[in-house]
Amino acid sequence: MKFDFNAMLSDIEAQDKEWRLTAEKCAEYYDHRQLTDKRLKDLESCERLPVIGNLIQPAINSVLGHEESTRRDFRVVADDVEGDLVADALNQRLNEETRLSNVNRYCSDAYKGMLIKGLDWLFVDKNTDPFSKHFLIERVPMSEIYYDMRGIDPEFGDWRWIARRKFMDVDQAKVYFPDQKKLIDTL
Repeated sequence: MKFDFNAMLSDIEAQDKEWRLTAEKCAEYYDHRQLTDKRLKDLESCERLPVIGNLIQPAINSVLGHEESTRRDFRVVADDVEGDLVADALNQRLNEETRLSNVNRYCSDAYKGMLIKGLDWLFVDKNTDPFSKHFLIERVPMSEIYYDMRGIDPEFGDWRWIARRKFMDVDQAKVYFPDQKKLIDTL
């Protein structure tokens, strides 16, 4: 199947943006910002203090505590007995890389975002610096990610595309995507 960039852009424009507003509202509730500016002014005009009873934050924090207490290391398992030595060596290397890249912290932060907003993203890439850790991990704001909402597979196997909208200078975009200079100029 050939990728059609213009079809992807029209899919992005057709997406329902209401769910993003709802997710941001959920994050505001978690952070004790449950009252709107209008409601705060109304309370101030009545000379009443804004009283907020945050019921959602303790519930989410308890789930996060459970996630942290039950967290386990990543593990490579051999298919047969002959591969046990190789699996042990890979486990050692994998656990060293996860420790250096601080994977557990990023996974916990993404899990927190999933609990609060319903969705969260991590970007994992190889590090080009040979003297540093091998992998770079970055938390991606939900507002930058767009994906094929027609997919129904829970493991995303039927997605046709996923895109990250990240603002950058036009010159920088042309360096990253030299084959798409004509398209970049038209946008």
